[in-house]
Amino acid sequence: MKVGTSVKLALDLKKAVVALESSVISQGLAYPKNLEIALAMEECIRNEKAQPATLAIVDGEVTVGCTLGEIKRLATERNIFKAGSREIGLSVALKNTAALTVSGSLIVASKIGIRVFATGGIGGVHYCASDKSLDVSSDLLELSRNQVIVVCAGAKNILNLEATLEVLESLAVPVFGFQTDEFPAFFVRFSGYKIPCIQNVEALATIALEHWKYSNSAILLCLPVESCFALSPEVWSDALNHAIHKSVEDKIIGQASTPYLLRAVAEFTQGATVVANEKLLLANATLAAQVALELIEKQAQA
Repeated sequence: MKVGTSVKLALDLKKAVVALESSVISQGLAYPKNLEIALAMEECIRNEKAQPATLAIVDGEVTVGCTLGEIKRLATERNIFKAGSREIGLSVALKNTAALTVSGSLIVASKIGIRVFATGGIGGVHYCASDKSLDVSSDLLELSRNQVIVVCAGAKNILNLEATLEVLESLAVPVFGFQTDEFPAFFVRFSGYKIPCIQNVEALATIALEHWKYSNSAILLCLPVESCFALSPEVWSDALNHAIHKSVEDKIIGQASTPYLLRAVAEFTQGATVVANEKLLLANATLAAQVALELIEKQAQA
């Protein structure tokens, strides 16, 4: 495992570090917007006086804290491998360059000792057509066994959110809303599903430290997208139905499902989902840095 100099120094000095996934760079957004947002997320974290650590596999080496050159490779090279937790060993053995998903990032962050991770939306349980097998993201399993605070905008709302929340409950993963008592629905601010509300990062850090005395699971902290960038439930419903219909027609399954559906809804909404995605990623990075700073302070007091 290769750890960037700035990240290693921050970890050694017990400073606040925030992990960032790289699949959003290689598979989630198109160039040049993917590069712009990746660097902007890192800058949001630095502006809060925390250290960003973009995670990836570079030429077969798990990398914690990608350099500018490595982030540019992830943003521009074609056919970058997409690695969840299942594919990390394979990618290393084959000396691939791979972008890490949420599940892959959780494993790496936990192993290196990073306790806060920012992403857009987690994976979950997909809607299933009658002729399609059950599709559940490995994100949910890794959330159940890695002690990391995950700051997100809920689950991607191409998913079955009710089923996703049920699985998270079964896996004993705490889910909180940041200054909201409704589970956010990624591009849509609210889903209608109630969750406990956390008003400030101080309370969240206290809960996390107590929770980890008894559990190995992550904690999900959900921040709704700003209202001025959110889609209405009606527009989103039309976009999602369009995307699901297309994915069934094209027989899209497995890891290809999420990027395919996200592209389809972006086309249907004429880019409105892309703007919402960008804004929520930056907001989540900022909040994650604030959480990381508070967690470090609480740990120092313990």
